[in-house]
Amino acid sequence: MKDSSKKRNIKVYKLIKKLFDFLFSSFILIAFIPLFIIIALLIKLSSRGPIFFLQERIGKNNIPFKCIKFRTMYPEAKDILENLLNKDLELKKEFKETHKIKNDPRITTIG
Repeated sequence: MKDSSKKRNIKVYKLIKKLFDFLFSSFILIAFIPLFIIIALLIKLSSRGPIFFLQERIGKNNIPFKCIKFRTMYPEAKDILENLLNKDLELKKEFKETHKIKNDPRITTIG
């Protein structure tokens, strides 16, 4: 196979893959809209604060981007965590090792 033919095949493959990714993700997004609406309503009705949570993540080539997620913790979760860790040394040790807390009080009932 010639070098130019190989490059053309790679370009065609990338184009087809991009098209498939776009169409498939669009279909899934549209199909799940009713579920997303229900989740958003449950979050709004169960606790105060925004429905969505923006989190910065590191993407391809170390470029940061904002990730939009449904909020599963109370808006004051940072303060709750700080108070918990200041009061309980065992919990502080657990959090330092695992970055998690069993029965985390920061999580909403929907979360």
